[in-house]
Amino acid sequence: MRLKFALFIALLTAPAQALSADPRPAKAPEEILADAERYTVKIAVQTTIGLRNDERGQSSGTGFLIDRARGWILTNAHVASRSPGRITVAFKDGEPTAAKRVHVDAFMDVAILSVPLEQIPASAVPAKLECSGLPSSGASVFAYGHPSGLDFTASRGIVSGASWFSPFILVQTDATINAGNSGGPLIRVSDGLVVGVSSHSYKDSEDENATAVGLAQPVPPICHLLELLKQGRDAHTKLLPVDIATGRNGREPTVASFADGTSLLPGDRIVSVNGSTAVATYPDLLDRLRGASQPVKVGVKRGGVAIEVLSPLRTVPDPLQHQAINISGVIISEPWRADNAEVDPLGSLVVVDFDTESDLGASDAQASDRLMYVNGRSFAKIGDLYEYLDGLKDGAELEMIFWQVPGYKEFSGGRIVTRMHKSKLEWVSAAGTE
Repeated sequence: MRLKFALFIALLTAPAQALSADPRPAKAPEEILADAERYTVKIAVQTTIGLRNDERGQSSGTGFLIDRARGWILTNAHVASRSPGRITVAFKDGEPTAAKRVHVDAFMDVAILSVPLEQIPASAVPAKLECSGLPSSGASVFAYGHPSGLDFTASRGIVSGASWFSPFILVQTDATINAGNSGGPLIRVSDGLVVGVSSHSYKDSEDENATAVGLAQPVPPICHLLELLKQGRDAHTKLLPVDIATGRNGREPTVASFADGTSLLPGDRIVSVNGSTAVATYPDLLDRLRGASQPVKVGVKRGGVAIEVLSPLRTVPDPLQHQAINISGVIISEPWRADNAEVDPLGSLVVVDFDTESDLGASDAQASDRLMYVNGRSFAKIGDLYEYLDGLKDGAELEMIFWQVPGYKEFSGGRIVTRMHKSKLEWVSAAGTE
C-alpha cells in the first residue's frame, strides 16, 4: 500500500511535460492512407531513345509530393529515367500534367521531379519524411502506389531489417512491392512518416519456391540530398579516386587500390570524412562525401595508427547533362559508369542504344559495346567524333570496330566490325524536351 501511495504522489508531482510527451492521438491506419492518397502521384514516361540503362517505350511508376512550395515530387531514378521523352504525373482523380526532372541520381536510384504549382490540387499535402534514422525491425509499414496497374493501393507488412545490396543498405520489408510500386512511399503505420522509397523486389533466381522480398531506399541520405539542393549546393554523388573494398554488410570501407593524386594507400580503413566519426559503412562514406568540397580530409587507420590525409574527389557525371550522338540510328556517348576506370581504362566511347533496323541492329553488336575505331580513327571525346562525322558527305561509308567487354566466362568478349552509311547525324540530349 505504501508503494502504491508513493507512486501516486510521484505522478502528481512529476513535471507536466514528462506526463504527456505527445498529447495528440496517433492517426488511425485509415487516416494515414487517406493522406497517402493525397500526396501520391502516378508517373508515366514515354522514352524515345534509351540512354545509359534506360529502355525505349512506355513505362509507369509511383512518386509522392515532398515540397509543395517547390512542386517537388520524389521517385526512383529508374522510374523518372534520364532519356529524351515525355514524363507526366497525375494526382488522384487528376489529369496528367507535364513534369520536369530537377535531379536524377542513378547511383542511389533517386530522382526529384517538379510540376507547376498551379497544377497541384488544393487538397494535396506533402509527405513527411523520417530523416533521423532507419526504421526499426518489426515496425509496421504500408507500401503505397500502383502495383501492376492497380492505382492508389496499399499493402501492409513489417520492416524485416536493413539488407546490404552493394553499394547501399536498403530497407527490407515483407509488404508486397510489385512493378508499379517503384518510387512510392514506404510509410510507418505508427506515425505516418515515410521511412523508405520503394524500389524493387528481390528473389533468389535459383530457388523457384522462394518468396520475393520488398526493398526500399532509406530516407536519411535522401534528406541530405534534398537539403543540399535547397541550399543550391552540388548534391551529386562523389567518390574517392580509389577502389573501395568492404567487409560484411558494407562495413569497414577499406582502400583497395592506389591512384595518383591521393595519399590514400591500399589497406587504409576509412573512419571519418572532414572530422566526422560516423563512417562505419560504405553508405556512410558516400553520404559524407556528398556535398563535400575538394580536397577532402579523410581519416584512416593505417597499420593500427589513426591519421588524416587529403584526397581529391571525382563526381559521378550528372545524367541530365549527358549528351550522345545519333549516327545512322546508333546512339553513342562518352562512358558514364561509375566504375568505368576498371571496366575500360582507355575511356572508349560506348554504344548506349540503336535502332533495330539500323546496320548495327543487323550485326552482333549490342548496347554497352565500346567503340574502338571509325574508319581507322580513334576518338575519346564525343564532340571530336561528331566533328569528324559532320565533315563527311551523306552516304559516306563508315567502318566501325567495336569491343565487347568480356563477361565472366572464359574467352568471352571480342571485336566486331560493322559497315554502315552516314544517313543521320544529330545530338541527343539526356534530359530531352520535358
